[in-house]
Amino acid sequence: MKKKVVAALLAAQMVVTLCHTSSVFATTVDDTATVQEVETVDDSQELYGAETPTPESDFTWDGNKITKYNGTRENVVLPSRTTAIGDSAFKNCTGLKSVTIPDKVTSIGRYAFQGCTGITSIVIPSRVDTIGYGAFIDCTELSNFEIKSSVLQHTGQYGDGNIFTGCKNLKTVKLTGKMKYIPDTMFDGADYLESIVIPDSVTSIKDKSFRGCKSLKQVSIPKSVTSIGEYAFKDCTALQSISLPENLTTIGNWTFSGCSVLNNLVIPSRVKSIGCYAFSGCTSLSNLEIKSGILENTGYYGDGYLFNDCIKLKTVSLTGDLKSIPGDMFEGAEYLETLKIPSTVTTISKSAFSGCTSLQQITIPEAVTSIEENAFRNCSSLTSLVIPSKVESIGYYAFGHCDNLCDVEIKSDNLKNIGIYGSTSIFGDCISLEKVRMTGKLESIPSSMFRDSQYIQSVELPSTIKEISSSAFENCSSLNQITIPENVTAIGRDAFNGCKSLEEITIPVNVETLGNGAFANCTLLEKVTVQNPDMNFHLNSYESDYNHFGNDDFVNIIGYGDSTAKTFADENGISFTESENAEVKFDGASVTLADTIGLNFYVKMTAADVKNSKAYMKFQLADGTVKKVSITDTKQYSEDKNTRVFTCTMPAAEMSDIIKAQLIIPEADGTEKASDTITYSVKKYCQHILNNSDSYDANTIAVIKKILNYGSYSQQYFSYNMANLANDMLEDTEKTLTKQADLMKASSTFHANNVNGIKYFGKSLILRSKTDMRIYFELTDSTKKISDYTFKCDGKVLKPVQNGSKYYVDIADITPAEYGKVFTVTVSGKNFVSSSVYDYCRSAVSSSTTDGKLKNLSVSMYELGTTVQ
Repeated sequence: MKKKVVAALLAAQMVVTLCHTSSVFATTVDDTATVQEVETVDDSQELYGAETPTPESDFTWDGNKITKYNGTRENVVLPSRTTAIGDSAFKNCTGLKSVTIPDKVTSIGRYAFQGCTGITSIVIPSRVDTIGYGAFIDCTELSNFEIKSSVLQHTGQYGDGNIFTGCKNLKTVKLTGKMKYIPDTMFDGADYLESIVIPDSVTSIKDKSFRGCKSLKQVSIPKSVTSIGEYAFKDCTALQSISLPENLTTIGNWTFSGCSVLNNLVIPSRVKSIGCYAFSGCTSLSNLEIKSGILENTGYYGDGYLFNDCIKLKTVSLTGDLKSIPGDMFEGAEYLETLKIPSTVTTISKSAFSGCTSLQQITIPEAVTSIEENAFRNCSSLTSLVIPSKVESIGYYAFGHCDNLCDVEIKSDNLKNIGIYGSTSIFGDCISLEKVRMTGKLESIPSSMFRDSQYIQSVELPSTIKEISSSAFENCSSLNQITIPENVTAIGRDAFNGCKSLEEITIPVNVETLGNGAFANCTLLEKVTVQNPDMNFHLNSYESDYNHFGNDDFVNIIGYGDSTAKTFADENGISFTESENAEVKFDGASVTLADTIGLNFYVKMTAADVKNSKAYMKFQLADGTVKKVSITDTKQYSEDKNTRVFTCTMPAAEMSDIIKAQLIIPEADGTEKASDTITYSVKKYCQHILNNSDSYDANTIAVIKKILNYGSYSQQYFSYNMANLANDMLEDTEKTLTKQADLMKASSTFHANNVNGIKYFGKSLILRSKTDMRIYFELTDSTKKISDYTFKCDGKVLKPVQNGSKYYVDIADITPAEYGKVFTVTVSGKNFVSSSVYDYCRSAVSSSTTDGKLKNLSVSMYELGTTVQ
């Protein structure tokens, strides 16, 4: 029998050495006693201690790789030469209780320790970079597992992982190395794993890392993690909550799919991408907050359905400053009932809410400019919708198959693009949508906007519409009522083609072009009124048999006797009825400056029409604005009671714009008579005066030139109609402003007193047909409300208007002759601000921050005002 005394003797020697280092703390050590206490060991019971390697003969080798363990020992220490453990090397070694793996080992093969039912503890050393598929399957007693590796890259690399399947006593794993990521499939199928702490060094959790960990209840993800891969936590059916770190940017496809008890989740603010089906099957998820303001991709590499089968998810909080709702983000979230889109959103991307069949209401923010294809497709519970004013484009089928949608208001002022794909329109298959209201300031109905909206019966168009583009209402087979606004100048090809319920239509006087087939296939159309005698019936030569109206034998055109409508009817064998024209004579024009900037139209009417109080003149401005001046608001010219003066007012910048004027005489039977359209402008009138200068005095000529300069400098300041400046008929010397020095020498009349908790802030001019002077101020007394004060000027009460943290009042309707007048605003009887228009002009010219355009405009106002006076 051999005595094992090495360890004890070494220990004794260490004590002696320590004692030898200091005389103060020295003690004697009885080596003999120490040796006598050493326990004898019988070789037949234990030949090797915990640090003694198992003989190399117990293993089959391939270089430094162990390919097979041939021994029967319970405790195995792998030889130090070992660098790899091969596939199935210890498979089904049921008697093995412990194994010590040396630091040189870099890989552990497939099924390496499968079925080692006696192993209770394993430490994976720091250099291991690969653990093969099924390496520890069915190690049923394994309860203590530590991974020291910092370089682990591959786990289950030849399969789907399942390294720890059947390890029913493995409740937790210690990750003590400084690994940079959790490798693919590392804990895939670890059915009994309950908790894990991921080290702070980890930045990424790779694909399928914890997939199918059915007992995993909690996991701590450090703030260092920026991405979580595909299927990473799929089917973790015991996971109730998880805290995602603030630095997270990416959530992969199917990442939390099937986490059936997960009930609460917050998506952090830096997340940019969420993969398809990421939360599908999270049947307990009821509270979801998305803080991200930079989310770009959802459902990438797939069809979306992030929240498919989330049966308890009724609402979602979007608390980040999102600019876009990404494509497919809520596609298939069939249980989602309400959601508030952040006010910062400008784009709702493709299929963003497609298939949200329980979504009952949605408010599209005012900032939205684009709604992409299929955005709200199949939102079958949605009943009403408002499209805000800034929307410029709507993709095909954006609201298709919204079966209960019955109330749509389109407020858009600038809708340009409507997507069409085959026969799918933006409102296709909306079986309950019978009426659409367009309340914005839209100028054109885009091409194919309502195409194939087969259930719409009526559309209310805004008065600002100038064009109805091609196929705008094509195949709206239920459309039976529509009024074309008076500003419309063109109706495009096939605009109303196939509107089979339309029985009559009035084409207003300003329509210049009717596109080919505009009313083709309108099989019930029987009455078409054409108000413009010169309207162009546009026919393509290669489609000469393609008539504008659906049933030439049935329809009747009503128009003027000497008109293109009459010619078209005659040429195509269509019934024609002549309408009456209003009997008027245009006698001349003049410009007014006394009260406002305006163009006067002198019209000689019949005595009967003058007595018709419903008669009016319709003015159409270049920007599409329509003004109506009633005959009751006109003046009689001279002694002729039947010559009336109709005045159209305008801002100075619009002096070059052509104004279209037409007298309308409503009849008792509900019909209207209309005069020919008269076109004129302030610039044309001024040109007439200058061309006939011999007939006018010098003062008139001087005023005309100042008017033109004022108009031109207004155009330049507002960058409006720059190709047609009002004063381009003048010589260069006449365009030169000569009174800037006079303006600057004139005494200032401006004075401001801060009274009663009101502090003066500034002033500006509003240039309309008359000029408004706007006075800005602050409320400095926190105990007061604005309603506690009364603002007046010249005895008139002024209404304060809030503008952010400031307020303003307007001194309205200042004429050029009053530019030099001092206006005083009082606050509850005390003088507050005194100023004239010239004071503003003077301060604008003297300021170093004022640009040249505003300086020129200010001087031109001064020159106009002094000349008019």
